[in-house]
Amino acid sequence: MIERTVFLSRACYLSTKDKRLVIHPKEENEDDILIPIADIGYLIIEDLTITITSRLMSSLVEANVAVVFCGTNHMPNAMLLNFDSHSTPTETLRIQVESSLPLKKQLWQKTVKAKIYNQSLVLRLIGEENVMHLESLANGVKSGGPDNREGVAAKIYLGTLFGDLFRRTRNFLPFNTLHLFSCGLVSNSNRPDLGVKHRKAEQSSRTPNRF
Repeated sequence: MIERTVFLSRACYLSTKDKRLVIHPKEENEDDILIPIADIGYLIIEDLTITITSRLMSSLVEANVAVVFCGTNHMPNAMLLNFDSHSTPTETLRIQVESSLPLKKQLWQKTVKAKIYNQSLVLRLIGEENVMHLESLANGVKSGGPDNREGVAAKIYLGTLFGDLFRRTRNFLPFNTLHLFSCGLVSNSNRPDLGVKHRKAEQSSRTPNRF
């Protein structure tokens, strides 16, 4: 069964009844929404005014639902996981900590190459230019990414999508926020701060950690 991702961006009360997630909108004249907890894989809470009961949180983690909380910048900043369901989180953390530098460089190479290639696919699908340029950059990515082809490709990709004046700053909301939000969610590691490339101290406060 394909698990559902539930994204909540409006003020509401969250509780549980009969093994279901109950979403009660804070606005009047709106009906409650009921979703079986067993059907949920991810629950993403974006709005800071959302209220959630501790009973629901316990029910969610018991069902192995990953609960993602967003901050004031609408970026994911925490995840609630069940530590007792299986050993996967612990094993993943051990692998991250013990990863060698050559392995991290190879992983970064594969990640950046796939990212740039996917960017070229998006431009191809919407009929934009620079497809061949991005494909060339992807093919030339080296271990560890010493020449920062990721940054070069990102400038080309985002400039093609949103215009040459696009900048990754607050002045370009909501495009920049949505882009960074997707970057934050793409990370599938147990501890995103234990990255394979960027160290946390080196990063901008608006840039998500790298895997």
